[in-house]
Amino acid sequence: ENLVHRGTSSDKHKDVTSETSKQPQSEPVEDKSNFHFVYTIAKVLIIFTVLSVLYTLYSLSYSDTPSTPRTPSKVTNTKGPHFGDPKLTGRLYTREELARHDSHGSPILLAIMGRVYDVTKSRSYQPDGGYPFFAGTDGTRAFATGEFNDKGLIDDITELDHDSIRSIADWVFMYDEDYPFVGKLIGTYFDEKGDPTAALMNAEKLLKKANKQKATQNKEKVKFPPCNGR
Repeated sequence: ENLVHRGTSSDKHKDVTSETSKQPQSEPVEDKSNFHFVYTIAKVLIIFTVLSVLYTLYSLSYSDTPSTPRTPSKVTNTKGPHFGDPKLTGRLYTREELARHDSHGSPILLAIMGRVYDVTKSRSYQPDGGYPFFAGTDGTRAFATGEFNDKGLIDDITELDHDSIRSIADWVFMYDEDYPFVGKLIGTYFDEKGDPTAALMNAEKLLKKANKQKATQNKEKVKFPPCNGR
């Protein structure tokens, strides 16, 4: 007869224990969530630092100091520059040639009172700068009026008042100090030989009158100081 063995509960427990011991033990799962969080933060900080350094280097390479246009009233004009300084030397530019050196040109040039300056070093006159419209043209009038359009960006300063004339003179002084003078613009203020025109001589007279008027006003302020009383 076939005998069927009925194991006891103790035998069953031994069998289960034996089977369990034979199964591969699973390795403890490490909690990597904290590691991934720290790694992500560190990576973001590194990227931010690199971008900050690159931006700083870019800003320094295109620094506008001292090239940034200053408010004329803040410029101390101690030399009293003349619009038609006979000592100026450089090549002669036609308006067409100057126009090729706009904010996209190389070099970037601008003219004021017919005097041409290389302003390439300043970011202000590049396409994304604050004053690209001055590049490649003589926009003398706009320096005094603030009209940065076709009507204002011209070299005609007739009908401007004395304050405006002095303002333009201060701008000329600033460009003389901060940028290389490279030549003269043939047209309103210089002829084809580079000699001053009648318009430039007239501008000189207007500037002398403007300076004389300012000197008189300053003397009157000293002699009759304004009353501070209400």
